[in-house]
Amino acid sequence: MIGNVPDIITISKWTENRVQDRLIARIISKTTITPGLLHRFNLHPDPLCIVCNENDDISHILLKCKKYASFRVILWNKLNTVEPNITYDVLLSHVFTNKN
Repeated sequence: MIGNVPDIITISKWTENRVQDRLIARIISKTTITPGLLHRFNLHPDPLCIVCNENDDISHILLKCKKYASFRVILWNKLNTVEPNITYDVLLSHVFTNKN
């Protein structure tokens, strides 16, 4: 653990799957490849979500994007939370607590 954030060794014990380990690490570090992230490095012309017209980063995808609303319901159920205005940090704390 690094502060409240698990390191890759801790994550790998949860999943036992290298692909999932990398994905979780990228979500935690906000380095999941999205138009918003690519735009920061001048690799994508527009950082905005084509559905919501907001910055299309991992926080937007997980917490706000209308396109992923049905998946969000599944995530909230899996994490046993119903917080409509949850922040990214609170979401991660639920993930670290549940480890599912």
